[in-house]
Amino acid sequence: MFKLSDGVAAYTEFDARLFREDDRSKVAVALGNACLSKAQVVLSGDYNHRKRLVYVGRLVREKEVGLLIQAFLSTLEKGGDFQGLDIVGAGPEEKVLKELVSKSAFPDKVLFHGHLAPGRQLASIYEGALFATSPGYAGLSVVQAMAHGVPVIVSKNRKHSPEIEACEEDLTAVFVEDGTVECWTRELLRLGENSNHWLARRVKIAAFISERYTFESMVSNFLNLVSLVEEKKK
Repeated sequence: MFKLSDGVAAYTEFDARLFREDDRSKVAVALGNACLSKAQVVLSGDYNHRKRLVYVGRLVREKEVGLLIQAFLSTLEKGGDFQGLDIVGAGPEEKVLKELVSKSAFPDKVLFHGHLAPGRQLASIYEGALFATSPGYAGLSVVQAMAHGVPVIVSKNRKHSPEIEACEEDLTAVFVEDGTVECWTRELLRLGENSNHWLARRVKIAAFISERYTFESMVSNFLNLVSLVEEKKK
């Protein structure tokens, strides 16, 4: 189909670049993926006092939420000053994860909210978050977090969805080299001590998503593709 087309609407910039390298006569534009409009990209609340972590996603083994909980609890044992960890989502691992928390020395520091659809309640959780986290497979939730100005922490050596392209090292995200409790604990302690750097990036992170990962930007990119194809035909 690619050979017969005049242009390609790619999912990511990486894909678009591969198409252009394969056939320089073709027009290839990345549309990006979106789960919200520009009006839903927000930076509200007193974000200078955010000191919580948040995980949003399914509670399944491949997401490695247990690793996150263990690392978070370990930071508290080592004197870390995170105020809490919010778990948003549901799944087969929920019972095991709750038992892990209840048997710890800090059972009141991890809150399970269940599944929450995008809206005011979920937005309020993001408002209190210093970082969003995804120790296992990372998906569209990273874009959702950044839309609220929240940077994300992800494992470098895990498979992720194409939305991982939005995670730019030290700009919108932090990559943890090793997917172990020890490595995540060290990184969380380091990031907690360097919170001002990330708090100062809130507006830029939200603006980054507004420009590249909203419904409006997808439409704009598609129209740009049509325009480039028509221009090439002249």
